[in-house]
Amino acid sequence: MMTGRGCAACHGADGRGGVLRGPRRTLIEAPDIRYEALTRPAHGWTDADIARAIREGVDPEGERLDPAMPRWSMTDGEVGEVIGYLEELSAR
Repeated sequence: MMTGRGCAACHGADGRGGVLRGPRRTLIEAPDIRYEALTRPAHGWTDADIARAIREGVDPEGERLDPAMPRWSMTDGEVGEVIGYLEELSAR
């Protein structure tokens, strides 16, 4: 499913998400994962919440994310780099 593209496979190269469709139905509705979208007051995610979503596949309330969301085994440094990249996407 990841097709070698990591997060961009579902969330797009710009991180804005969108709808992925199969031949007959919607497969996934991928959310906007840019840092500004995740951390705005309406969502209120923290860096720790983002790390937990990446590693454990849960949102800040502890609810499971879509099963299509991979669970990544990453070090703190790697997660920090991903968060930095999400911040960079917000500036584009």
